[in-house]
Amino acid sequence: MSLIRVETDQLLVEQTSYDKAQPALQKFIADMDADRSSFFHLPARSSWAQEIERLQPSLAQRMPEVDTFIHLGIGGSSLGAETIIRALAPVKAPTFHFLDNIDPDHLWDVLEQTAPARTLVYAVTKSGTTMETLSQLIFIYQWLEKHLGAETAKKHLVFCTDPDKGALRQLAGQWNVPTFDIPTNLGGRFSALGPVGLFPALVAGIDCKGLLRGAYEYRENFLKQISEKQVPAAVDLAYRLVQHYLRHDRNITVLMPYSQKLKCLSSWFTQLWAESLGKGEKGMTPIPATGATDQHSILQLLRDGPHDKVVGFVEIMGFQHLLELKWQGPRLDAFEAVSGITLNQLMDAEFNATRQVLTNNKRPYFTVSLPRLNANTLGQLLYFFEVLTAVAGYCLEIDPFDQPGVEEGKKLTQERIRACKKNQVT
Repeated sequence: MSLIRVETDQLLVEQTSYDKAQPALQKFIADMDADRSSFFHLPARSSWAQEIERLQPSLAQRMPEVDTFIHLGIGGSSLGAETIIRALAPVKAPTFHFLDNIDPDHLWDVLEQTAPARTLVYAVTKSGTTMETLSQLIFIYQWLEKHLGAETAKKHLVFCTDPDKGALRQLAGQWNVPTFDIPTNLGGRFSALGPVGLFPALVAGIDCKGLLRGAYEYRENFLKQISEKQVPAAVDLAYRLVQHYLRHDRNITVLMPYSQKLKCLSSWFTQLWAESLGKGEKGMTPIPATGATDQHSILQLLRDGPHDKVVGFVEIMGFQHLLELKWQGPRLDAFEAVSGITLNQLMDAEFNATRQVLTNNKRPYFTVSLPRLNANTLGQLLYFFEVLTAVAGYCLEIDPFDQPGVEEGKKLTQERIRACKKNQVT
């Protein structure tokens, strides 16, 4: 078992003692054992194998000729799944479109380039009533029905929603659409390793068992450390990030993976961190970034801007491919400078140069290192950030699992839509 590694030497606040971490940690574990949120025990209690066995006959009719997968969802119903696909989907996987916005022009453009007969649509909404997702589903079903007929169109749908309630669950029963269950106590932003993310991974040909196994291994090591009264890395980091915020006004968290395949991870983390921790006039604002791209932009701010940020790096220590640079053209200094090395060496040099810039200027940062990017390590990484976020909430003494601001926005949107329809009638 090769676990991801967390380096915190440059965090510039003292390491967390077990006594300091214990109050938040005890409450976190007690709440998880009481099923306050099912994400923590999900790797050990996942019903994924049973779900697939239950739905296999109906899924088998839908998947053989799929070359386009349209994922309908917003926020936690989309970002975790997209992170998995962008990180691990093989080249020969179907084309994936994650429609996490209701931009009509973008939806139109996606459908214009898509063959209805070879398309699978996955509608994901925990409540079964998410206005944006149901609106997208209505339009795409119209499109499928126009090209394929009503009965065939239904055979291009798969749903993921609450086990018992909601409009999507009702529609699934009436249309006989195969439907995955989202546990009632599994929040959307913590659901990447549930069917929300695992079904797209299955269609792409990604090792779903490996994703769950990685999370399980991280969880087992986490619990082992607690039993030995050690402070797990996720707890240590959560406590220290909160101390930076409370004692040093560092209220911004930058996540900067040095991998194009992990670019979406930063967007997923942005929702997870902001929606979980931004409550009671508390919270740390997440900023997504990608290395080495953003060395040419955000690094200037990280080095010389206000002392209000902590930076998190994600490093892949071994890329799958080794790309050598051998310049045989005209003798030009700029070309000669990089000839004879690999892109891998260049990425490593830029990554370590960025960290050195922050070290030289006493700017705090941490690094999460993956030996390789694969299903096992990505499962660990997603689970690590979920635990980190939840424990940070307990350190802040807020509830990391609710989202009153988001719910208020949903309510006001629904009121405006009702008013709009009323005006149309009159």
